[in-house]
Amino acid sequence: MTDAAPPCTLTAEAALRAALAAHGLTAEYDDESMIGGERNTWLVVRHPHDPEPYLVLFLAEDGDEITVTRAPRPGDRWRVIACGSPEGERNLITRPAEQLAAVAEAAAAWAAAPAAAEFAGTDQETAEAAMVRALAARGITAHADFEAYMSGEPGLWLVVGHDQGNPSAPDTAAEPHAVLYLRGEGDDEIAVTRAPRPGDRWHLVVDDRTGSEPARTTYPAQQTDAVADAVAQWLALPLERPAA
Repeated sequence: MTDAAPPCTLTAEAALRAALAAHGLTAEYDDESMIGGERNTWLVVRHPHDPEPYLVLFLAEDGDEITVTRAPRPGDRWRVIACGSPEGERNLITRPAEQLAAVAEAAAAWAAAPAAAEFAGTDQETAEAAMVRALAARGITAHADFEAYMSGEPGLWLVVGHDQGNPSAPDTAAEPHAVLYLRGEGDDEIAVTRAPRPGDRWHLVVDDRTGSEPARTTYPAQQTDAVADAVAQWLALPLERPAA
């Protein structure tokens, strides 16, 4: 009787390189010596259409370790950081170690973005401007709203009241309304005051104030018109009021 085949022991670097190569991407190894003799290791993917932006990819666990030189372990998470843009660093995607395919797909979408038709023309226009214009074309008025987080950074979104005859912003604690904002995959940022980025999705949250759970839908960032259509369809529906 023969022993069972041993589990795969590919290092994170080898697994990442193979997954990225399936999308036509190559990566460079980099590392940094830390105090105490430890060494952080990662891979770098350069943008094929721009010399400045790049991605940093690595495995991380709950501790301080950053590595690609060992095999993934339970509890590890892939992290991809987008760097080199005027907006500074941002988290592109974070996924459990077993979801390497999603990590490679996010990197491929980032690399293709400047040449992708779905993001053409959005470099200078904010998500807010695009959505307000799309809603206005359907006779819908939206209002900007925000909430400051503990870090001091504001979360920014648009609010659409169901009563479009009221020119004022709706009282979201009492009146039916819809909330719209952009959010990147694996990102905590909520915003509409910047241009869409690869991996962003529109979030549409409809709260009829009937006591039911608000309905939540997401759309790719380039589908602004589809989101505006969904808002228009919601506004056309009669509201169900809870029984007294």
